[in-house]
Amino acid sequence: MKVHAGKWIMMCLTALLSGDLRKVNKVTHVSFKTEKERKEVIRYARKVGIMLPASWGLEEEPISRKEVLTMAKGKKKTTNKKDKEKVKKNSATETKKSEADELSSLKKAVEQAKQNLENAQAEANELQRKAQELVAEAKNSYREALVPYREACKKAGVECEFSGGRLANVSERVTFLVEKVDDGIKVAIKGRPETEEVIPAETLNQSINKAAYGYTEKHLGPKEEIGNKGGTLSNRLRALWK
Repeated sequence: MKVHAGKWIMMCLTALLSGDLRKVNKVTHVSFKTEKERKEVIRYARKVGIMLPASWGLEEEPISRKEVLTMAKGKKKTTNKKDKEKVKKNSATETKKSEADELSSLKKAVEQAKQNLENAQAEANELQRKAQELVAEAKNSYREALVPYREACKKAGVECEFSGGRLANVSERVTFLVEKVDDGIKVAIKGRPETEEVIPAETLNQSINKAAYGYTEKHLGPKEEIGNKGGTLSNRLRALWK
């Protein structure tokens, strides 16, 4: 059977895919017009494992179909490996971007929650301060009312049914924060940052008592109203200023 080079190449492709060489083997002559067509015929003959006449100029042994499929399989694997590496790289990039976005979102949530907590703490501290002032005021009112009643009960020889109520000219309980610094002692009333000040070393060397009572009178009131808070502060200052 005689066929043109183009048809013979198509027959070779079909045989290569199906594995059926019967039709190709029936071909006895392939016609071609150019050297390029002749080379294409020889190339496909190698692929399907057909022995060509020596007159075709094919000196080497043709490559078997099995060898061709093995080479093609190796090439396919190489391509697949490259594709897999590319897909893997893209996937890793997308994963990192997703993780970065999630981390940023979680960080914003924490920062907002922290701000809310700080606001709530500040509000709670302010409410606590106001509550302490209300309680202290109510206690003073109670004591002022109780003292004359208790005296009247004593004169009348009857027992006073109300307890407590030492009219102490004493305001609410306070805590002094003291810290020794380079040029003296820093003093503040806990919960009242506006009372912070440094008592100079020169003043402390002259009289610690005078420095302590001067501070309490300035920030709390006269001794007649607040009691001996100046003495308490004086002891704290003396312990540090040794």
